Amino acid sequence: MRTLAFSFLFCLCASIVYGQRLDTTRLNYSSKARITLLTCSPGNALYSAFGHTSIRVVDPEINKDMVYNYGIFNFNTPNFYLKFARGMLKYMVARYPTVYFLREFQNEKRQVLEQEINLTPAEKKQFLDVLEDNFIDPNKRYYLYDFFYNNCASQIRDILKKEFNPIVPKEETPDSTFRQMLDVYIADQPWVDLGIDLLLGVPVDKKADAFNEMFLPDYLYYNMSQWKKQSGELLLGKARALVPGTAKIKHTNPGWNQPFYVFWALFGVVLLTTFLFKSNRLKRILDGFFLFFIGLAGVFLLFMWVGTNHDATQVNLNVLWANPLYFFLAFGVWANRGIKLTFRMMLLVNILLLASWTFFPQKFHFSLIPLFLLMLVRAVDQLVLMRRQQ
Repeated sequence: MRTLAFSFLFCLCASIVYGQRLDTTRLNYSSKARITLLTCSPGNALYSAFGHTSIRVVDPEINKDMVYNYGIFNFNTPNFYLKFARGMLKYMVARYPTVYFLREFQNEKRQVLEQEINLTPAEKKQFLDVLEDNFIDPNKRYYLYDFFYNNCASQIRDILKKEFNPIVPKEETPDSTFRQMLDVYIADQPWVDLGIDLLLGVPVDKKADAFNEMFLPDYLYYNMSQWKKQSGELLLGKARALVPGTAKIKHTNPGWNQPFYVFWALFGVVLLTTFLFKSNRLKRILDGFFLFFIGLAGVFLLFMWVGTNHDATQVNLNVLWANPLYFFLAFGVWANRGIKLTFRMMLLVNILLLASWTFFPQKFHFSLIPLFLLMLVRAVDQLVLMRRQQ
């Protein structure tokens, strides 16, 4: 789960790793410069599953074709992994030739759409000055990355909104939550879907309005295409395929290898062995291991909640059923101590979670239902055994 967590929080807009010296010489673009928005389609790998967004500037007068990419991180950052794990890693904007940027998408045959940003010469200069200032000034180059609220797409959205105050269409009532929006991209990867659902807390179960849903490049492309300048002209021109997308996302059929079926099979095995196993000691040993691993997962989720700055992993109510205390209580179960307290707590919590499933503030992954029932079976069995021994 730790690897999945890091990959997910890392992935949106992380197009390349920059470890070399940047050329921060200021470029003085001419009035003939053309500025475009690049929207890159999702790929098969998790790190590319949500697409990418960048700004391109082409100036034939000075023979420059550059990309401004807000999805760059530097592996040479001191304490890189620690800062990333705790949500303290800064991303940056980098300027480099478009040919290098496009190479990844050409190799993977992923579509890149280009839309010209309709600006007057004065507005062009204003926007280009902002891009150059953000890149050249070290105090502006770096920003604290957040998967949902501060990434490659939202940075571009915020700059355009601040500089040109576009007219935004009247917003309809939001339909989808942040969690539901992600599900669309990873629906065919059920284990990844489960892992991400376990990782994310209550904050991602609020509805995303048109502005906030633009953290995803596809939604930025769709919504910003409807923005208008104060003059009434559309901010973005028609899209053209800069890189034709011939690759298709591989929607493999997971068959029976998905958590919903695996957990139901596990529930059936546990239910069967509950009646077949006569040894109370063996049951305690197995239940102890179950508690140990559930508690270990809970310890990790609790760390992601209280030990990091990732907004999306805060208030994660998965720690109610994956209780970190189980990690420690497992040793008590093995030693035949505190069994009644442990399994009473498990019984009560899982009954409440199942009873409140439809209106609980955090939406749990549907495949957890058989896991909750499994925990109920083991709790009831242990409490019955304790009562018989009295």
